[in-house]
Amino acid sequence: MMRSLFAGVSGLKSHQTRMDVIGNNISNINTVGFKSSRVTFSDMLSQTQTGASSPAANLGGTNPKQIGLGAAVASIDLIFNDGSPQATGKNTDVALSGNGLFVLKSTLVTAHLNLTHKAIMFFPAAVIMFKDGMLLTVL
Repeated sequence: MMRSLFAGVSGLKSHQTRMDVIGNNISNINTVGFKSSRVTFSDMLSQTQTGASSPAANLGGTNPKQIGLGAAVASIDLIFNDGSPQATGKNTDVALSGNGLFVLKSTLVTAHLNLTHKAIMFFPAAVIMFKDGMLLTVL
């Protein structure tokens, strides 16, 4: 009896985490640059009642009998899909398309872009240098 209650409670706790993530996604739906998240679940533990058996000459094998002892949150993942670009009217605003994040190296001068084409952006001058040496100045 207690085993089934513990399994149910662990499922409810995991579901509460999922609802928290969904609520966060909904509350930030109009936030520019927001990346939504998703929750994945896993078994906490399962108890084997009967082991599996291999097939015999004329009989097939049997599957194991297992009882799940609850669910847990395996991970909360960010979904890195592109959003829709929006014009802001500022020449210094930049949007990324594809794999990428702005990762700040220094709060005052330099920021590195973690991109597939490896670009470096320098602030406040807003100069972007790509791996092939091409410079792009945003005024």
